[in-house]
Amino acid sequence: MMKLKKRNPSISISYWVATSDTIPEKTLILRVIPKEFKAIQQHETKAISELTKGTFPCFVISNDKKAVKIWNNNQFGVRALDEIESFFN
Repeated sequence: MMKLKKRNPSISISYWVATSDTIPEKTLILRVIPKEFKAIQQHETKAISELTKGTFPCFVISNDKKAVKIWNNNQFGVRALDEIESFFN
């Protein structure tokens, strides 16, 4: 994600962490997300699970708060990065 952001500084990248924990300090993954990115703790785990079709981690391109394209962790690679860059350019 760092390389993608460096090559495309105008792209907004956010990490959504689906968790039922209401205390951010207990959600350890939030601590390791690079400061260059927005980290959002999502408590609507059912809605997030439906969006991602139950696969985590998941990568989503969204526009106007709607999912445009979704990749699970096994699908996300060089082609997905090319698709993301072409979507925003």
